[in-house]
Amino acid sequence: MNLLIQGPRRFALAAAGSMLLAGGVASAQGFNVDFGQNTTFPIPSNAYGAASGQVGSWNAAASGTAGQTLIDSSGTATSVMISEIGSLGGFQFDNTGTSGDDQNLLDDYLDLGGPGNISTTTFSGLANGNYDVYTYAWAADNRTGFCSQVDVVGSADPQQVVCGAWTGMHVQGVTYALHNVDVTGGTISINVEATPTGTFGTINGFQVVPNGGNNTGTAYCFGDTGVCPGAVVGAAGQGCPNSNPNGFGALLAATGSAELSNDTYGFEITDGGFNKPGIIISGAAAIGFPNGNPTVPDSAGLFCVNPQLRGFVFFTDGTGAATQASFQGMSYGATAQGVGSTTYYQYWYRDPGNPNANPGGGAEFNFSNAVMTDWSN
Repeated sequence: MNLLIQGPRRFALAAAGSMLLAGGVASAQGFNVDFGQNTTFPIPSNAYGAASGQVGSWNAAASGTAGQTLIDSSGTATSVMISEIGSLGGFQFDNTGTSGDDQNLLDDYLDLGGPGNISTTTFSGLANGNYDVYTYAWAADNRTGFCSQVDVVGSADPQQVVCGAWTGMHVQGVTYALHNVDVTGGTISINVEATPTGTFGTINGFQVVPNGGNNTGTAYCFGDTGVCPGAVVGAAGQGCPNSNPNGFGALLAATGSAELSNDTYGFEITDGGFNKPGIIISGAAAIGFPNGNPTVPDSAGLFCVNPQLRGFVFFTDGTGAATQASFQGMSYGATAQGVGSTTYYQYWYRDPGNPNANPGGGAEFNFSNAVMTDWSN
């Protein structure tokens, strides 16, 4: 049975509690690299996600680096290496418009010289899969006059020109180029040079963001940790126990791929109440879990999404299951997301008569586990 989610409505239930995983979650095997001298303007902080939203550890790299091993965005040492050839050295310029981590990334960089002098940066040893490559190529010393053109070998995305006035935030085509590429041999190569009419080319750094790890979402907020109302315990990885005879609690599992350019994202619900109405809620942050007690009155479950939008009511079938094949066209699906954004989803459903409730007895509704989704390009 399909979820009859036809559009969003504002969800009025008030939410309180602490945020889960403040600052977002960096995908495994994602890499952040800051090129330049990194002295006056050191590498950005771990809280800085730049344009992609991939927060975490940054690597410092210099002109002509050869086979430098990298730590991933989680700070873990890897065998992935970066090499750069063709640049003329490091350069730095204090642009008065930038500050903080933006300044640390953008105000020191590699000087690539004039048109015809190409810098090639290669990442090797990557896990095969699909990646978004963010190339920061903004000249702090001449934002509109020194323009760079960027292409990624093997990407279907065209060569992109980067330059323009700083707006106070990263903008594609102004501070960075964005390419999507399928990696089959462990290698990504990026070519950057000054535009034919430009004077100097620039590289500030790179973010390599994998699309495989979190494309189907990361589940959290489980009812098997002893924090459900009534101290009952559900099955591992699912919501708090409900009226379903198996007693597991509803399971919300993502399907497809959360890609803005090829959105196939959806959900499957199993072990919910039989023939019960429910809705999918979504928001830009998690609440409560795992700290505190994320429950609401009359609920037998844990409420772990700070709600912004919800779908229309749908019903499960006689086994407690329902499916939503795709969010295409839904304004809280791909059409509402930005590259690198994170959305949190949870299934709310009617489940009257459950004796386990907050503050006690006669629950009227319940929740599944929740799913955190990183939207890629």
